[in-house]
Amino acid sequence: VDGNAPHRFGSYEFHQHQFPRPAFMIDHHPDPEDVFDTTISVDDASSTCELVYRLIKEHDASQLDEQICRALYTGVVTDTGSFQFASVSPGTMEIAADLMRLGGFRPPEVVERVFANKSLNQLQLLSLAIGTLTLYENNQIAIMSVTREMLNQTHTRSEDCDGLVNFALSVAGVKAAVLLKDIDDQGVKLSLRSRSEVDVNEWARELGGGGHKKAAGALHPGPLDSAIHDVIKIGVKQLKRLEDEKVLS
Repeated sequence: VDGNAPHRFGSYEFHQHQFPRPAFMIDHHPDPEDVFDTTISVDDASSTCELVYRLIKEHDASQLDEQICRALYTGVVTDTGSFQFASVSPGTMEIAADLMRLGGFRPPEVVERVFANKSLNQLQLLSLAIGTLTLYENNQIAIMSVTREMLNQTHTRSEDCDGLVNFALSVAGVKAAVLLKDIDDQGVKLSLRSRSEVDVNEWARELGGGGHKKAAGALHPGPLDSAIHDVIKIGVKQLKRLEDEKVLS
């Protein structure tokens, strides 16, 4: 669920190779791998939760109880940036309305628990991360980083980095933003976001990752300075190509 290639699920690929079992996939990312027994793949859907809703609705709508509706609504809200992304369609809003109706809840009951429950430590981490924010290419690319030392200093964890990249993307004039997390021995984890014609899925694929046009991820072997250099190099190349295409058109 919410991934379309075995290597995106940690040790799953190894276990599936050692002990084969039927595999089913529900996902909305582009270019799924053709290794699943059954696949539900719709890359223009707003979220995987939208697809799960449709599946349940077609199979047995009575299963959409309050708990499931709240969970699916939460997934739609978080995967659409609170309904801000281009993937949101009228159908997405209709699904959200149906989930609210069937679940008997109002948006604040979900949204406040997701977005309005930051701890002081998380805000201190945000402050340190914003202190690293640097703009490149005439303020079109924003780079922000988080290190292991920052996590230790603020007594936070990797999951507390969720959403930080959106602060970099909110800077006026920025077309794409990247958060680099140098927090363990696996390498530098990259979260890429776009609010323009910049395709961060294409960007991430050059680094061995992937995702959506507007949101993607990748892993760089490091160190951090090298990761920043390579990320900017790819971004500059894409900006130049887009500019050239605009001139030709």
